Amino acid sequence: MSGDIFGARTGALADGSNRIKNAADTFKSEYERMFLVVDSLVSSEWTSPAATVIANKIFEQRPNLDAMYQAICGYA
Repeated sequence: MSGDIFGARTGALADGSNRIKNAADTFKSEYERMFLVVDSLVSSEWTSPAATVIANKIFEQRPNLDAMYQAICGYA
């Protein structure tokens, strides 16, 4: 029909965007805290070589987690 107007509830969209961004920020905060804990554990004088290997495997995942954070932010 001519004269029809397409509209969006921008307030609802903004709310959804904010919830997604908050979830992304929470996700990032959690994995950054995990890296801090792992780093503090392997920085100790009580760390075994095996623990260091495991920690390094965890640290290798940081780029993947950063990319996931960016992907989540993209949906916001």
